[in-house]
Amino acid sequence: MQNSKAILACASFIAGFYLGGKSLVGMINKQKDESMRNRRNMELLSKWLDALYDGWNVDKFFEKNNYKNILIYGNGLIGQKLYKALNTANINVVAIMDKQVRGNAEGILIGADSNIPYADCIVITPICYYNQIYCSVRDKTNIPIVSVEDIFNM
Repeated sequence: MQNSKAILACASFIAGFYLGGKSLVGMINKQKDESMRNRRNMELLSKWLDALYDGWNVDKFFEKNNYKNILIYGNGLIGQKLYKALNTANINVVAIMDKQVRGNAEGILIGADSNIPYADCIVITPICYYNQIYCSVRDKTNIPIVSVEDIFNM
């Protein structure tokens, strides 16, 4: 009887240790992913700021490629900044597409499962998820798709 209680206690400790460790590894990996995403966004914003200091504006990319009607994919920080920059540059943003429709940016926010409205170009702003989003959007349209990073790699 005493022996079975000790075995049960050891098994419970090992199971708890394993599950706790597994949970901790998941939390650490989530923090790493978030840290990488924040770093890449900061690097992009730094490039954008450098371009502004050099007298270059974001609309130059769209004018060069004759893109007048833009669909922005992503309503996070980068998507909102791009929307604001294009809005002041007389480039028409036909919609902002996001998988989470929260806070409708001037009535143009649409869900990721929505039909894609007419646009000359789709700009994907979540740079860490570009490939995943590209594949899901490419199946729906033949509109040119670019990463927001492409705008600053001219």
